[in-house]
Formats: sequence, C-alpha cells, structure tokens
Amino acid sequence: KVPKQEIPFTRRNIYEHYGHHCCYCGRHFPPSELNLDHVVPRSRGGTTDWTNIVTACIPCNLRKGCRLPNEAHMKLKIPISKPKFRVGVTIMWRAPFKVRRSWQRFVDRAYWDSQLED
Repeated sequence: KVPKQEIPFTRRNIYEHYGHHCCYCGRHFPPSELNLDHVVPRSRGGTTDWTNIVTACIPCNLRKGCRLPNEAHMKLKIPISKPKFRVGVTIMWRAPFKVRRSWQRFVDRAYWDSQLED
C-alpha cells in the first residue's frame, strides 16, 4: 500500500496545474502576467486552498475585483480543480529580472515553492 501523496499548494504548482492559462478568459500567459485569484474573495470568507484559487490574467483579476464571478458577470472557463499527484514532474523557473547567480536558487525556491497557506 502506497500512502496517498498530496501536491504541495505552491505558486509553481498552481500555475503548472492550470497550464499558465487565465481561468476566466482561457488565454495562455507568461507567469509575469498571471495572478492568483480567490474565486470567493477572502473578504467574504473564501479560503486559500485548491478549492478556491485559480490563475487569472491581470485584466480579468482587476475586472472581477472583490466580487464573486457571477456578480462581475464572469464565468470560469477552466473549472477549479485539485491536481492529482504525478511522480517525477518538476519544472525549473527563472525570475524575470536579474538576480545574482548565488541567490537565484534561493529566490526561485522561496517564490515558487513556498506553501501559500496551511
């Protein structure tokens, strides 16, 4: 029996799970043009976990604001889902700005691989 493994809830894994697409307009974006969006805003009791976070381009995220998608007359083109564990899948990212080589690995790991919430 193999223990069930969970995908860590990190920025890198969220972006990868949604394929770098905005879940509202469905278009593909580079990481620098995507944000994380709480479908149910935190101000309304929304949680920060796989069941409430999606990727959104900056224009869609600004349009939605602190509203529910239906209040902003928006619909999720890519539904919220929790990824399934896949053995051996990793991707390395680089920051979009110059970082000293000695710090690059630290910056990448701190930004992309830190748990967002417990």
